[in-house]
Amino acid sequence: METRFFMGGNMKEPTLIILAAGLGSRYGGLKQLDAFLPQDKTIIEYSLYDAYKAGFRKFVIVIKKENEDAVKQMVHHSFNENFDITYVYQTPWADRLKPLGTAHALYCCKEAVSGAMGIINGDDYYGYESFVKLYYFLKTKADAKHCAMVGYRLENTLSHFGGVSRGICYEEDGYLKTVQECTGIYDDDGQIKCDLPMLLKRDQIVSMNMWGFDDQIFNEIEHYLQLFLETDYKNNPQKAEFYLPAVFDSLIKEEKVRVHILKSDAKWYGVTYKEDRQEVIDGITQQLDHYQTNLADHDLVLKKIKNIVQQFKINGEIVQILLNQSGNINDTYQVITTKGHYLLQRINHHIFKNVDGLMNNMALVTQHLSAMGQTTLEIINTNENQLYFAEEGNYYRIFKFILNSFTYDRSESIEDFYRTAKCFGAFFKDLRDFEASKLVETIPDFHNTPVRYQQFEASLKCGDPVRIAEAKAEIEALIERKNISYRLYELYEAGEILQRVCHNDTKLSNILMDKTTREPICVIDFDTIMPGFIAYDFGDALRSGANHTYEDNADLNEVYFDLELFEAFTKGFLESLKDTLTMGEIDALVDGVKVIVYEQTLRFLSDYLEGDRYYKTSFPKHNLIRARNQLTLLLDIEKKEVLMREIIEYYK
Repeated sequence: METRFFMGGNMKEPTLIILAAGLGSRYGGLKQLDAFLPQDKTIIEYSLYDAYKAGFRKFVIVIKKENEDAVKQMVHHSFNENFDITYVYQTPWADRLKPLGTAHALYCCKEAVSGAMGIINGDDYYGYESFVKLYYFLKTKADAKHCAMVGYRLENTLSHFGGVSRGICYEEDGYLKTVQECTGIYDDDGQIKCDLPMLLKRDQIVSMNMWGFDDQIFNEIEHYLQLFLETDYKNNPQKAEFYLPAVFDSLIKEEKVRVHILKSDAKWYGVTYKEDRQEVIDGITQQLDHYQTNLADHDLVLKKIKNIVQQFKINGEIVQILLNQSGNINDTYQVITTKGHYLLQRINHHIFKNVDGLMNNMALVTQHLSAMGQTTLEIINTNENQLYFAEEGNYYRIFKFILNSFTYDRSESIEDFYRTAKCFGAFFKDLRDFEASKLVETIPDFHNTPVRYQQFEASLKCGDPVRIAEAKAEIEALIERKNISYRLYELYEAGEILQRVCHNDTKLSNILMDKTTREPICVIDFDTIMPGFIAYDFGDALRSGANHTYEDNADLNEVYFDLELFEAFTKGFLESLKDTLTMGEIDALVDGVKVIVYEQTLRFLSDYLEGDRYYKTSFPKHNLIRARNQLTLLLDIEKKEVLMREIIEYYK
């Protein structure tokens, strides 16, 4: 899960407009004031919370006059008076029973707002990431000619309880080309259908009325409102709608603006029908940790992080700071300035006790790769020309962020796995002349499997007796295969394999991929760069990459070692590296796969027996399931070992 904290610089702050004057006719009541479990908050409250954490500080809420007291009571119950909130009334037009539409609602805000602004529906749940993207656009790019729309995948916006209307978006080079309103859209057993004779794709981008622009929009709306009143309204005064997407469609066709499409993969939740309510509740429940953060505490964190960032030689004014919670060890923040993107990390010095050694390792390796003309991590020094900044017992570092990049958790195709293997192989080839003895061990005995076996033996003596009894079969299987733990060290002592610079964490997510070309850019995450055996790195990549399923899948029938993926990785790895390795190192690659899977089984099971002290767990027997999963993988590897060695022989 990725969560983000944002903050603004000194530029003029954008405003968020929330439309909350609709009747909610199909829903059967005023949706905007309906509370949603588990926190009994309205959707508007969740939107205000998300928008605030994304950076917004100024808000305008468009309401009906008769709902003013209820809305104010709701808002001020959750948010203190320091929130800059203005209320604007939208009233029915003439003798019409309901408001005139979303574009008219925006026009009602003309006297209440200036500068850059975004707009959303008060009864729609957009997700935190969408506010993040909108705020950044408004802060850095919005002007009279450049607007934005947050676009969602159609499949992420549908209702299970009836047809919906959506603005189907067509794009060109990342800009909105046109919006076509489509009604009666529903999912018919995987096929998207609608009232119109048109083909809709599941990943079709749709507008959910989340736009960004500046105050020049009001002049345009005034113009189109007059046209609307003279045409559509005149012909159908009770039902004609003055929609905001229609305004932008006209502006685009007349080449008055360009609308950037800010794509979001988030799940959009709406309450078109009463029955949709439970799905909204379930979706919000999954994100409770995010909503339980006190906003005052959030602001204090941002202030502290901003001060730390300013200790480094970054360029530009800070616009946003993002907290990325997907990392397992270090706290990582993305820092966006007016002139660049950076990554700030708090180093986990409880795991990496030698911070000087760790950063020196990283500097030596990145300098070597840079000198060879390779793309790699770029360390940003502190203002005092140090590799990291120390404060209150914590240690921080900053890298330059590589734009237009992404990472895989798992490969999406055989070809992807082959390309990542070539990337890892090229990485090790570039370091072939680097003297491994220059590097310190950042985690002593990290891949020392004999030591891991000794730790396993210790867990059998001091571990929980109930858990030991429960894992009897797994314990016996590991003891029976004790000799595996010594295999690579025996080969090293015999002079058949060499000690080289190793990455020691070769999972696929440690390769940056280019979003446009889908090709690898570079290897990242050098915390565990230290001397080791290439066979360990080869095995580590395949332990996760060639397992048919995830390492904590309790259904052991789904666990097996995929030989097709093994062959693809072997081919790519050796194409890059075989001229660098000795024959002994190549022959030991299969041993590396066995050893690393065995080692990981030891570690998961040892941690389980000792009460789950190291690995994060989500349920009581999580580590036991992981151990059983890895042991099953090891048993399958043993069955396929002969074929694996034949594949190695073919490609060497």
